[in-house]
Amino acid sequence: MRKRLTALLLLAAAAVTLCGCGSFFDKEYVVETRYEPPAKLSVAAPDDAAVASFDELQDVLRSMVTEGDQSRLLRFDPVYAGDVSADLANACWQVRTQDALCAYCVENISYELTRLLGRYEALLSVNYGKTEAERDSIVHLPYAAEAAEVLYDAMEAGQRSLVLLIERSSYTAEGMEDLVLDTYRRDPAISPLEPTVLVDMISGADTQRLYVLELDYGLPEAERVARRDEIAALDLLLGTDVSGLSEAERALLACSALIVRSRYTADPAKNSLYDALIGREADSRGFALAYVTYCRRLGLSCELVQGQYEQADYCWNIVQIDGAYYHVDTAACYRDGLEAGFLLDDESAWGAYRWDYFSYPHCTGPLRCADLLRASSAQTDTPQQISDEAEKNP
Repeated sequence: MRKRLTALLLLAAAAVTLCGCGSFFDKEYVVETRYEPPAKLSVAAPDDAAVASFDELQDVLRSMVTEGDQSRLLRFDPVYAGDVSADLANACWQVRTQDALCAYCVENISYELTRLLGRYEALLSVNYGKTEAERDSIVHLPYAAEAAEVLYDAMEAGQRSLVLLIERSSYTAEGMEDLVLDTYRRDPAISPLEPTVLVDMISGADTQRLYVLELDYGLPEAERVARRDEIAALDLLLGTDVSGLSEAERALLACSALIVRSRYTADPAKNSLYDALIGREADSRGFALAYVTYCRRLGLSCELVQGQYEQADYCWNIVQIDGAYYHVDTAACYRDGLEAGFLLDDESAWGAYRWDYFSYPHCTGPLRCADLLRASSAQTDTPQQISDEAEKNP
């Protein structure tokens, strides 16, 4: 009698089917099989994950994707707090749609659920929509503050695509585009032409964001590298000894060296660092990018300002000298002399110039160009001396 009953129970056992989450219709198909496996199969392997709650279940799924696992055997604690079957379906769906990394690289998460005597096991499977190489190239950052350094390294290397996964970020896609350009403009020598950038963003839970960036440097790679090296090889200061110069005198030297090397033009097509330094003719943007490069070589903090001059789009710089900030318009210095554009404060600049006042440092420094020119004329090369040297060494 007992043998017949055992045979009937075995014949009545059903096979377990797969349940997919994130499929087109979000349907779930699960068959649970009750059986008592042989003793050697009832003990989970040491690497198996055991979960006791829905949150732990989600963590396991996220870790699979982070580590690039395609399958994992999951063991549920006998005292699991919840409905295992329902929680599996919900966890797969939520992780697939609400985690930015999963939304980017996972096509589907499926599982095979088995009910053992008094507990459950599930074989999880992840189907990726990105290759292993693509997944490994994703840069993981805890905070958005670290993104600028990564972007700088990518542009310096000429990287044309980049994926950033940031756990805490408030940047929109447009904000990330602005960060790329701001990073470039703080050291334009990393690329002879300013890159254009396209950004797609995937939002995860809370402040998690994944950014897919495509960079275009406007040149074939070999030419980009050749032009960058050409700029790097320039002796912009013509061998001038700057060891004894103050920050103000170095800022003056940078401005003087630039305006005797390059000619100003209103042609907006000549707006790059390469135009200013190699072509030796550029508009206000080209001049401003070049001044940043000069200042960096002299150890000065300098940034490009985008605004208007006489109601037309225009660029100039803000330079930091001894902790204070000043406007420097090297194009105006070329057109009208040093005092027209060097060491301006906000009050004297506002009117002819317009800019987003709250997006840039406030320029309230006490130095004035005329005083600096008188003080430094006996200590360092004057603009005329630099000009004479430039004529000898074009």
